[in-house]
Amino acid sequence: MKAVDPSIKIGVNGMSGSEWWDRVMPIVKDDVDFLVTHQYSSMKNYKQWKTNDWNYTSNIGTTKNAINTYNPELRLNVTENSSYKPGLDHHNNIWKTLHNFELLGNTIRFDQVDYYHFWVSRWFGPNPYSSAASAFNSSYQLMPMGFPLKVWGNFLKKKMVSSSKSGTIRSWASYDPDDGSLNLFLLNKDTKTQKVSVTLHNYLGIPKDERWVLEGSTPESKNVNWRKYHITTKVRGLKNREIKTKLNPLSVTVIEFEQ
Repeated sequence: MKAVDPSIKIGVNGMSGSEWWDRVMPIVKDDVDFLVTHQYSSMKNYKQWKTNDWNYTSNIGTTKNAINTYNPELRLNVTENSSYKPGLDHHNNIWKTLHNFELLGNTIRFDQVDYYHFWVSRWFGPNPYSSAASAFNSSYQLMPMGFPLKVWGNFLKKKMVSSSKSGTIRSWASYDPDDGSLNLFLLNKDTKTQKVSVTLHNYLGIPKDERWVLEGSTPESKNVNWRKYHITTKVRGLKNREIKTKLNPLSVTVIEFEQ
């Protein structure tokens, strides 16, 4: 193919661990342009998801290690990714929605990832759009699982600069070096309001007096609220700025900063 068209890009797929890549990469490492992997969740219920400390990026991490070992110039495509667990029947609900947001955030923090694909519908039954894997219904309106795509799509900046976790709180920060703007994403997995303190190291941007929140009332609820709040964010410190705020139960909060 490359002899016919040198611009064609070729990838090779793998999901079965380092043993697979150790067998394949010595053969293909100089003839492909990118590696491909898939990443799904193993979470069976809200309780299990709430209390675990995983990153849900085992396949991505293994593939990244193969790139670093055999050809650091290669890139990575994640062509299937979702909090859906194959083989289990889940509802399209709030905890799966927030978990999906978490998986997306943990995936796009890898610098090698050029392409990410959430499989937006599954053809497993007479009404596949209502399944736990669908981003939209039969009228092409967003289902709960689709809202994380909306949030990341609207607020993701050019570069992910931070990803951290503490208890039931997850956080990510993305930055645009061109205009100095930064967006902070805070996930509260708990059913209770959480008080948090976030320190922004060596960043002097000012938070806007508003924030967007994605939230639901209970883990099993299918009703998603996505709305803007007008809130003044208090900032302490100069070089290292401390942000103190409250996070609604079962929510993702987006705080925007600008220079």
